[in-house]
Amino acid sequence: MHLIAFKKKSNIEVMEYLSAKILRERKKRKLTQAQFAKLANIPLRTYKRFEQDCNGSLNNFISVLKAFDKTNFLQAIFIEESLQKRPTPIDVIFEAKRKSLSRD
Repeated sequence: MHLIAFKKKSNIEVMEYLSAKILRERKKRKLTQAQFAKLANIPLRTYKRFEQDCNGSLNNFISVLKAFDKTNFLQAIFIEESLQKRPTPIDVIFEAKRKSLSRD
């Protein structure tokens, strides 16, 4: 699913997508639902509902992401406005060049 497509999907469709991704990741790692639930530190029944019915809390979702070591980019979901406007290294170089030329 293309990232932009999420905007046009219902919450259920997004949850189904995430659930399917988690299922594939668990199987790729050759873990049973019971093994993974233990790794994620959530009850097996809760994990089964999460994976099969796309039903779970944000807390459980975070536990699943942590168990898969997939929390690296969570902070990028809500990038602070001040960081979004930070100049790129190229911007810094061009600005320094512009200032040095204006002094001449």
